[in-house]
Amino acid sequence: MKRCPKCSRTFPDENQKFCTFDGGLLRGDQPAFDPNMTIRATSADLNETQVAPPPPNDSSEAKTSVRLGPMNETIASFGSNTFRETTPVGAQTSSDLVMPPTAAESAPTSLDLSRHAVPPPPPPPPQTSQPLPPAAQTPVTVETPAPAPPTAAAVAQPAKKKSILPWVLAALGILLILGGGAAAAGYFLVLKPMMDAKREPVRPATTVNVNNSSTPEEKAPPTNVNAAVEVKKGPEPFVPPAGAVQFTNSAANLDGDLASHYLEFSFYYPKDWKKDPQSGVAGAGSFAKLDSQSTDETGAYLKERVLFSWYPTKGSFDADKDVFPQSANKIVDQLSKSLKNFEEVSRGETTLNTYKGYEVRFKGTFKDTGKGDLPYWGRVIFLPPGSKAEKGGVAIVMLATSLSSDVTSADDVGDKGGLGMILNSFRLGSE
Repeated sequence: MKRCPKCSRTFPDENQKFCTFDGGLLRGDQPAFDPNMTIRATSADLNETQVAPPPPNDSSEAKTSVRLGPMNETIASFGSNTFRETTPVGAQTSSDLVMPPTAAESAPTSLDLSRHAVPPPPPPPPQTSQPLPPAAQTPVTVETPAPAPPTAAAVAQPAKKKSILPWVLAALGILLILGGGAAAAGYFLVLKPMMDAKREPVRPATTVNVNNSSTPEEKAPPTNVNAAVEVKKGPEPFVPPAGAVQFTNSAANLDGDLASHYLEFSFYYPKDWKKDPQSGVAGAGSFAKLDSQSTDETGAYLKERVLFSWYPTKGSFDADKDVFPQSANKIVDQLSKSLKNFEEVSRGETTLNTYKGYEVRFKGTFKDTGKGDLPYWGRVIFLPPGSKAEKGGVAIVMLATSLSSDVTSADDVGDKGGLGMILNSFRLGSE
């Protein structure tokens, strides 16, 4: 049997160490107090007895948790039956909540009970009272003391683990959004085009009946031609005006550089223009040379002129990008020596009837002519053949004076007047 020194409760379990009510360290049960036992005292103990006696033992005003009867009554009421606890053996004790009492808190002795000069310290005020079953000899009422204040060990509760449910819900929401986006993309990018393709009607192939015979009796069998045949992109067919004359380049009478750099081309020119008979023949310096002149009583004066020559080429526009500036410098050097007051205006890439090429524009003035000062404008165009098999490209040199009523600047050369017809009708090859 063990007893709590604070609340005087007894516990039958010998292995229990602490009180389950106030956490006091349990002591072994003391033998019953004998009031007739001789108590040995010293002079110091006698001096303490001279202190004023304590107030009457009023059980109603006592602050202890145990109401004791008169001291001369039998103390057998402190037996095990009076303070037997119903807590099951092995249940959680107050040792998990409070620290064990110090050595000063020991079981009361007979000397402590005999000293009435200094009353013991009052326990915590009672909150509830619990009647105990009647004792074998003297009934004793025991009040349950207030629970001890929580200590640091009791306050330091383990931190609760955060729930992962919000993270799981957020992940599911993200997966749902991504899945919906993937489904929508699959519908619009894959499924819908396939459905639309199935709904489109199948169009029959277009057929063209080609009749090569000139009479109904000689009809050739129809030929099926796929309408989707790719047509080579080129300039539109030129419809010459009335009185226009066609020129087609020929290598029959050429020699030297013209023969080695020969290139097929053709164009139309006005019938009042004159072709130079010294061009396009053996020993000539150009494939063709044509003039338009103005004649009066003072003489013949140049209105417009065009000359077709060659330049070294690599076959295509992209391959000739480094050749164009070199060829342009040579032509400009020759023109500046033959034309008075020559001045270059601009140079750069250009396009003639879908053919990509390179051009130089210039201007100047003829001084002291029969017509006075005669301004002129000119243009040089370099066109590659479009094939590496060809060794020469076409160099077109044009010149116009102020006597041409349609030409007033370098921008008009090749766009207006007779030069306009020549450039618009120019075609490479046998077109």
